[in-house]
Amino acid sequence: MNYLLLVITGVLAGLINSIAGGGAFLVLPALILAGLTGKQASASGSFAVWAGQATSYFENRKLIPKKSRLVKQIVIIGMASSIAGALLLVVTPNINFEHALPFLNAAATLIFIAGPWLKKQRVQKKQPSFVFPLFCVIAGVYGGYFGGGLGMLMLAVLSTTELRDFKTQNAVKLLAASAMNLACIIVLAFYSLIIWRYALPAAGGAFVGGLIGARFSQRISGPHIRTIVILIGLITTAYLFIRFY
Repeated sequence: MNYLLLVITGVLAGLINSIAGGGAFLVLPALILAGLTGKQASASGSFAVWAGQATSYFENRKLIPKKSRLVKQIVIIGMASSIAGALLLVVTPNINFEHALPFLNAAATLIFIAGPWLKKQRVQKKQPSFVFPLFCVIAGVYGGYFGGGLGMLMLAVLSTTELRDFKTQNAVKLLAASAMNLACIIVLAFYSLIIWRYALPAAGGAFVGGLIGARFSQRISGPHIRTIVILIGLITTAYLFIRFY
């Protein structure tokens, strides 16, 4: 039953990640319900979500700007800082992480809720050269440590750049997020935090969901999906508070 639940939640997570983001809100509690600790669930969920992100990126790869210095920056800096975030997760005692988990989930939900507003906050004047790399570092560390709501955080960062087309922003987001997750997955796998017998069914579902979402996203109502994701985020935050407090 646990495996079926993980496959189903993986499909749904991959689907909504390719359209609006927020798939981690589904995968994380499903892995905890399956019996994993908070750290194991977060690490295994990163792998599952990555499978859907990578699939969606492959379907949208033609939208990535060619020879873009910005894209290289966000991928390289994001991957390096994601490794730092993953190492921070490794050294955090599980009891401390589980106590922080409801607050992290709540923060990710708020980031997701604020997503449309954040994307509208265009920076009209030229930014100092250090601002964008700093944003990339923050997003990378956050993604390596927890990752819920990373997609919306990435879109908020990209909205401050010269990339104005949402489809292009979303494609770059998928590339950067999948690269960040891949980097942190390698670290988390090395430290045996990924529980493969649970991560693989969820990842298989996310792969299918990401493929469906990438190919049929134009036929699915984004606002309706967003509403569902926000409700899931609020419900899972309440669940995590009840479970760990």
